[in-house]
Amino acid sequence: RIGDEIHTLSGQAKDIASAAVFMSLALCGITWAVILGSRYL
Repeated sequence: RIGDEIHTLSGQAKDIASAAVFMSLALCGITWAVILGSRYL
């Protein structure tokens, strides 16, 4: 959305999208940690 007015649904969509990005990066990091931990420890 482009505009000056405040729209609560747009803010909520951005919050949910940023949470989804964080969760995917966290899952990627955990996956790498498990793989490297099982391989080298």
